[in-house]
Amino acid sequence: MDTTTDNHNNPDNDNISYAAAAGLLGLPRGTLYWLVAEKRIPHIRLGRRLVRFSTRELQQWLADHAVAAQEGRGK
Repeated sequence: MDTTTDNHNNPDNDNISYAAAAGLLGLPRGTLYWLVAEKRIPHIRLGRRLVRFSTRELQQWLADHAVAAQEGRGK
C-alpha cells in the first residue's frame, strides 16, 4: 500500500474529533460545541451527534480570525 496518499499520515487531510479540535484551538470543549451549534466554525456533520473537523479548515479559520495589532497610541 502506498502511504504517500494515506489520509491518516497526512495531517492536512485529517478529520479530527471534538477533543482533538479543542486541543488544537486551545478552547474548552463546551465553547467548541457552542461554535458548532451556532455554525460559526467549519465542521463536518456525519450524523446527528457525530461531528469531525478538518485540521486544514481549522487552521484557515484561525488565520481568518486573527486580528492584526495596531500601532501604539503616540503621546
